Amino acid sequence: MKKSIQHPIRMMTILSISLNFILFLSKLFFASLVNSVALFSDAFNHFSDSLSGLIFWIGQRLSNRRADANHPHGHGRGEYLTSLSIAILMIVVSIQFLIESIARISSTTDVEASPIIIITLLIGILVKLGLFIYANRLFKQTKLLSSKALAVDNLFDVLISTLVLISLIIEPFFSVSIDGVVGLLIAVLIAWSAWQILMQSVRRVLGEALPPKQINNIRLFLNQYPEVLGSHLYMFHDYGPHYQTLSFHLEVAASQSFVKMHDLVDDIEENIKATFGYDVTIHLDPMMTNHDDIIKITEPIWQSLKQHQLQEDVKGLRIIKEKLHQEIIVMLNHSKNQDKVKRFLDKQFAQYRFVMDW
Repeated sequence: MKKSIQHPIRMMTILSISLNFILFLSKLFFASLVNSVALFSDAFNHFSDSLSGLIFWIGQRLSNRRADANHPHGHGRGEYLTSLSIAILMIVVSIQFLIESIARISSTTDVEASPIIIITLLIGILVKLGLFIYANRLFKQTKLLSSKALAVDNLFDVLISTLVLISLIIEPFFSVSIDGVVGLLIAVLIAWSAWQILMQSVRRVLGEALPPKQINNIRLFLNQYPEVLGSHLYMFHDYGPHYQTLSFHLEVAASQSFVKMHDLVDDIEENIKATFGYDVTIHLDPMMTNHDDIIKITEPIWQSLKQHQLQEDVKGLRIIKEKLHQEIIVMLNHSKNQDKVKRFLDKQFAQYRFVMDW
């Protein structure tokens, strides 16, 4: 990672750990004085945030390690394990607060707020708002998922502390435990935020496909090359926010010069790297371009699709010119049609190999 990025990450770590721990101690002290479960929840939420800052630092140390023989693409996925750990910690904290808040609702206890407690909460709100702005700016600069997790967490903390402040002020005017209700709401908010981060982290760890919009952007980019007839089988590999690779099949006329196509591929790979940030590997597919030969192969397929009411699912057929086997690219209108159309074509036209794309 660049040195210019390391400094704000170090600052984010120091601020997150130190400020959250100070807020934890101060709110824990006042929560014990007024016996407020909402304030207790808010205090221990700061403690978990302090631990999150520590996890964030450990994760960055891990993900910034250089590539080695066992990890030739680096350790960038450690970043996703970091955000995953932060999310799990948030869920554990929310469950504990949920239990305590339900108990408080069923057993009402008087809660009174002093001016010093209100001032402490207001300071905490301003501090968390500042941490949110800093973490969000860091995410825009680095695209680190863990910094986004910290930003979202801090934004929810602003809402949580505001709810605690309101509950302490209006508690004396209600017969039910507003403190318990707000504690319950805080627990739900923390759990919901953590679940969103958890699911996003899990998807990154397991591996995600490139979004269709991004594939379409790359295809639009390829339109500037007149030799390119199409592209398919996009494979995306995410090794962390700073190293992502992409491979796909590039369709060109079978009659093109091999040397010319080699130069074309080099140029496309370099320009996609510069434009989209992906390291690219391209597989060339020589396409059949003779109209009569194409019609001879595709006409029976279209007729069969029409007879079985499947022609609306397919928007195009393209043929790769090969000697060992005949491969046909089937362009679908939507990915959800893939299995249905693939099973039908494999059964009806076993002499061909069909590649589904959309």
